[in-house]
Amino acid sequence: MWKITCGLIILLLPFTAFSQTKLDSLYVKGMQKTWSQGQINDYLAWESAQFATASGGALRQSAIMNGNKITTEIWNFGSISSPGNRITDIVWEGLGYGYEFGPFVASEVVVPKGSHEDALIKRDQFGRPVLDKNGDTLYVAHVISDGLKSNGGEVSADFLTRWGWQPLVQSDDGQNQYLTLESKYMPTSDDVDRDGDGKPDSWPDDWFDENLRRYVWPGALGLGATNADKETFFVMDDRDNLEFSYFPYIGDSLRRGLGLEVESRYYQWSNAEAEDALFLIYKIRNKGNFDLEKVIFGMWGDPHIGGPDDWRDDWANFDTELEMTFAWDDDGFSLNDANIIPGYLGYKFLESPGVSTDGIDNDNDGLIDESWTDGIDNDGDWNPGTDDVGVDGIANTGDFGEKDGEPTAGDPFDITKPGEPNFEFTDIDESDMLGLTSFAQPLFSSLRINDDEKMWTEYLQPGIFDTTEIQGDYVFLYGSGKFTLKSIFNASSNEISEAIKRFSIALIVAADRNDLILNANAVQRIYNSGYQFAKPPAKPNVTMVPGDKKVTLYWDDIAEGSVDPISKEQDFEGYVIYRSTDPKFLDQQTITDANGNSFLFEPLKTERGANAKFDLINGITGPAKTPYTDRGVSYYLGDDVGIRHVYVDSNNVINGQTYFYAVVSYDRGSDSLRIAPSECSKIVSFNPVTNEFAFDVNTGQVIPRSRVSGYEKPFVVDSKNNSGIVREEGFSTGNFSIDIIDERKVEADNTFFIEFSDTAGVTEFSVLDTKEKSQTFTSFYENSVPLKYPYLRNITVSTQDGGRQFIEGLDFEVDSVGGSIKVYDPAVHLEAGMQDDQDYLVRYINYPVYRSTKIDSELSNPIFDGLRLVVK
Repeated sequence: MWKITCGLIILLLPFTAFSQTKLDSLYVKGMQKTWSQGQINDYLAWESAQFATASGGALRQSAIMNGNKITTEIWNFGSISSPGNRITDIVWEGLGYGYEFGPFVASEVVVPKGSHEDALIKRDQFGRPVLDKNGDTLYVAHVISDGLKSNGGEVSADFLTRWGWQPLVQSDDGQNQYLTLESKYMPTSDDVDRDGDGKPDSWPDDWFDENLRRYVWPGALGLGATNADKETFFVMDDRDNLEFSYFPYIGDSLRRGLGLEVESRYYQWSNAEAEDALFLIYKIRNKGNFDLEKVIFGMWGDPHIGGPDDWRDDWANFDTELEMTFAWDDDGFSLNDANIIPGYLGYKFLESPGVSTDGIDNDNDGLIDESWTDGIDNDGDWNPGTDDVGVDGIANTGDFGEKDGEPTAGDPFDITKPGEPNFEFTDIDESDMLGLTSFAQPLFSSLRINDDEKMWTEYLQPGIFDTTEIQGDYVFLYGSGKFTLKSIFNASSNEISEAIKRFSIALIVAADRNDLILNANAVQRIYNSGYQFAKPPAKPNVTMVPGDKKVTLYWDDIAEGSVDPISKEQDFEGYVIYRSTDPKFLDQQTITDANGNSFLFEPLKTERGANAKFDLINGITGPAKTPYTDRGVSYYLGDDVGIRHVYVDSNNVINGQTYFYAVVSYDRGSDSLRIAPSECSKIVSFNPVTNEFAFDVNTGQVIPRSRVSGYEKPFVVDSKNNSGIVREEGFSTGNFSIDIIDERKVEADNTFFIEFSDTAGVTEFSVLDTKEKSQTFTSFYENSVPLKYPYLRNITVSTQDGGRQFIEGLDFEVDSVGGSIKVYDPAVHLEAGMQDDQDYLVRYINYPVYRSTKIDSELSNPIFDGLRLVVK
């Protein structure tokens, strides 16, 4: 006898089996958290095909923010991480913490009766209907502009347009370019030139500054500079938010939304006090023709503590004193990696829109109605000695306002004119902030961002603060309002701040609640300083050479001339080397603070057990006098061992093992300003698509191994006779040694001249490389074009085929020390004969070591052609 049991079998089929119509209907509801990876991939492919560009042709680009311990993908329509992201979903110490975060702006606007199901009668403060000038009842809708994709976001009925933030290619007048269509990535301050055109690949072409003769970053506090270790910049607007019949632009029925434009900047610092935070700064502008009377600016955030599969058991709470919401995992166990204990995610409110017309001290700082555009230095912190640098924010460029004795305000609509420091828009304190006015944490499944009316009525009204601890899948909603946002066309020049508002928060990750509070206090200090936070020295350019049971590292001295933007001092102190089998170096973060949290990294040890740390011999040793605030621990500054630029690691180096190295520069901080020391970042990124690592200039991956059979090492001719150095003329009593540091870089049959001189009683030497170098450069009339090398001699310039030679002083001039060439314009130099924007060939020899005074066996002279020269 057979017993048959009937049951229900459910098959999860890939969505490609459905018709396009069914796919569109399914996908418009958004990606679901319970979908399989195959279903997620199908959805993401559909989404990319539908929404890759905005209506204006701008690309929806992304970038990876990894300037400190937080790694996350950000988008130029406002989203931080995104549904389906399982790799860069706000990753901290190996786990993901965020499903999606993003800013929104809500406002009440007048719409035609019956134009939308949410069109309501406009009522006054007493509940009475409001009439227009003709006596007809006015109707309003509550419109929310956002760029979120959670639950499908807001999409048009034909599934072709996202109703919300979209990136902008350029400003309306065409004067400022915000992104380049030649890259799929949005601009970041640390991007590099991979294609050799002289410009970081993600930067627009018009970021070239003719005064500085180079491409410059559009910094908020000055052109060409950012105090952060990594910054991204983008501009978006809401012209594609077509849901409601509100038309903010007179005579234009195609652009809708609320008429808003948002300039966005995200900052990261690698300093130990800020390495667990991502700062988000938004500046919104009303570019429409009508004032917005009731506006609320806010943020939506959906965490998943412990990874993308671990969102069901999260808890959340809100700290009204710190103005911070935070989330943590219930059982301290990650479904995505059982070996890692989940930490805390915090979301701290820092800055709200300012109100400069209500006669109230909204932010309780003792000042009433401060403004970014009243022509007054409200808090009196503009310093004529250091801040009188002109409208571009850079000293010695001769631009408008420089050295005129008066503070110069910037242009809030021109990213090339940020203004002088500590005045108007560059002064964070110069705003009478409204503050945080609402916080809610509804369950993710109970609310969709496209339900504008429910969002407005139930969650965003001032005075709503939900501080109840909730377990489950919830959403953070911040709000600041209500305030008036005037049209830029209706605001006079001295009240333009009423048409432009700023909103800032910090996203924080920490090991536990106490660590979260310490990080929250740290980000508040950074904000209070106007983001003028301690910045480490420049990152050294490092070369790594694998050997037999050893690895050789050598680097340049670019970090040693770094000037701190806060102390204005050249505060470089030394280098420290880290080694790990983990690309994040987390196994080396073993030095704890007074609270028991992992805080500082343990340097690589030499074979004798000493730290691989090399500092200036200047009497500054041991723990720094200024500890890290609230941490009870100080940075160890070194032992006066001296600077070097080469290190051979042979401490238990195993052939065939993959090692990650970082050579990190650090400064001494400032005891007078109570600034603790800072290290430069050590970034190693992993691309899961290509299965490849990407390295910063001071990091790398090395696999040591023995040489192949028959390998012949390079050698110096007659090395046993005075290290192979022959005296050509003059007399000397010195001793020389030549070390082959990088066998791969040694050139065959090359000859160098060592030249000694005595300048004002100081003995110097230079090394001349006699092998001629040649390169092609593009002329730029009356502008200096950098060449590949500095310290040049025997310069000749010709057409590329060599058919015509040009004369220095007649056709061009050369900065032989700095290594640049300027082609003369015949309109200025009448006998000049070279053309503009033309490729020419330049040949020269150069000094790889120039006027060095290191003649006491120092090991810090530059490495050239794989060689190091030591003089005694």
